[in-house]
Amino acid sequence: MSKAKLRTKSGCLTCRKRKLKCDEVKPNCRSCSLSNRACLWPSVSDLYDRRNRRRSELESIHSAGDGAHGFSDDSTSVDGSALCASLLRSSPQLQTSISSECENSLLNYYVDSFLAIILLPTTQPKDYTEFRSYTLVLALECESVKHTILCSSAANKFMLTGNDYFRQLSLKHYGEAVKSVNQSLASTDYSRESWADPLIVSVAYLYISAFWGPDANKDAPKHVAGMQQLFKLRYSTKTSPVNVDRSFDRIMAESALYHSFLLTMRDPFASSFHNDWSFLSNTLDLLESQVYVDPGEAAKSPVIGAPPSIYRLILDIIHMFNSPSRGNPEEYAKIRRSMDYWERLLDSDASIFRDTGYGDAIELYILSASLLLDWISELPQVSGPITLLNLSMHCGSTTAGFDGEPRLRWQIARAISVLRRPDNKYYWTWCYLSSWPLTVIGYAVDYEEEINLIKEVLHDSRYCIGYAEMERIKSELEGVWQIRQRKNKPLVFRPMTQQLSLAHVHG
Repeated sequence: MSKAKLRTKSGCLTCRKRKLKCDEVKPNCRSCSLSNRACLWPSVSDLYDRRNRRRSELESIHSAGDGAHGFSDDSTSVDGSALCASLLRSSPQLQTSISSECENSLLNYYVDSFLAIILLPTTQPKDYTEFRSYTLVLALECESVKHTILCSSAANKFMLTGNDYFRQLSLKHYGEAVKSVNQSLASTDYSRESWADPLIVSVAYLYISAFWGPDANKDAPKHVAGMQQLFKLRYSTKTSPVNVDRSFDRIMAESALYHSFLLTMRDPFASSFHNDWSFLSNTLDLLESQVYVDPGEAAKSPVIGAPPSIYRLILDIIHMFNSPSRGNPEEYAKIRRSMDYWERLLDSDASIFRDTGYGDAIELYILSASLLLDWISELPQVSGPITLLNLSMHCGSTTAGFDGEPRLRWQIARAISVLRRPDNKYYWTWCYLSSWPLTVIGYAVDYEEEINLIKEVLHDSRYCIGYAEMERIKSELEGVWQIRQRKNKPLVFRPMTQQLSLAHVHG
């Protein structure tokens, strides 16, 4: 009998089962690597056309395949339906809130796929497994947690498939989630021990839905602000203190910090989001002093992907610019010394770049922060508010070289070279960490080749992981590039009354 061979590029069996697009890189595809799953490939016999084969042959193939293609016993590889069933069997008293097959399917998608996208692959397997199991238990027994997880999962499904059914599901669960969270906020006894977990995770998935989905973007600031207040309450009381030995508390603290940072950096110099700097300081102190004492430990970060000290530096730059003490030489000198340290580290063989999967992302964070600081350094005092667009147009993408000729700023040149590094395409398109530095670099570039590179990374990331924030950034930058190409007139500045010594040459 003919053994017509099917096309060989059909993806790994793991991606087929999860209904995900496979990049077909062997031995481990990108999707399986990101989700800590066994990457299983078809055997030679699987590639032959079975439509005309005898039943005995097919039974033999399936029998062999069941053993060869079974999933690993590793707890990170258990699929959602099996995990739900296991939890219910082990806790028969658990009263599940799941009321339909549709809800069950979305919850399985969260366990099998979405959680592996919103947590970095650097998450330690133990932390990943504990967080997944705990949030699943909370979703099974708590209405607000269930609705927030389902609305964010459905939003991600819509972004990946374009199926409006999932968009409507997301909106439905979002409305129920907001109602449930508001009821919980009003009825919670904050003097009771362990009041925090259901509220914390509910609010977290509300802002995750706002960032990752297409509809609730404008609600992100109020959800993040709510999370900041919940953490401040936990920092100040003994009833439910933050315990960084718990994977849940570490992941939620990093999530609150990261999304506060993202909102701040959307429009850093004219932000409508009023950050709670007390929350930021307390959270950064906690992570630096108890979790990432050695900055290299950020290689194991589940959310922020970089040492907290880098986030602190960037936020300090923005805070200095927006404060009345913008021209304070001492404050600037302190920030400049910290920036010099990180810039020097770029040219070293530091473990922070070598021993982490996100060394390139950390490099882009440093380069973007350095560029922002240089722009601020060169900016005269202006009358009225300043925006990132005005700042980038006034200071430009070039600076005078030693010969007096304009040269591309070293930060931009190096950032573009990072994005062009071989084999980095999948790295960037499967990683949400690139969103903020791509925004800053996007404001700085002028040439079509560089613009197209940034467009490509944003486009691919939006379609690979379904991150709506990438789509919003791309739309924002396309407007910026149109304005820059029309060469609008620069702002009119008035002289500064107080000049700083801001000369800095990168060594």
